[in-house]
Amino acid sequence: MTKYYDSSLAEINFPNPTIKMNARNIPLDELAKQLELMADDFKNPFLASTSTRLAHVAAALTCLQDALFYVRMYKSLDTTGEGEKRRQQLIDDSEFIIDLIRTGGLYP
Repeated sequence: MTKYYDSSLAEINFPNPTIKMNARNIPLDELAKQLELMADDFKNPFLASTSTRLAHVAAALTCLQDALFYVRMYKSLDTTGEGEKRRQQLIDDSEFIIDLIRTGGLYP
């Protein structure tokens, strides 16, 4: 049986049908914190490495968000309008994925 813990290492008992849904909706920072606590508690180097990599993902997301801010500020030189539509779609998709990774949830 799989056991789940909150940030204070208190055991959480989810009803079976919702375990996966609840796990998918944990925000990135909370997930990294949980992994770090579990790595310390279980002395597991793989969990510690995963926690560190999630911190790197969070930093990369911040860089990407900053880059998207500047991309939104500058207009495309494309006169046909097709490039601008594609650019806007890429920006919107990137922002959606950033939010999905940061807050948790299901990819459609």
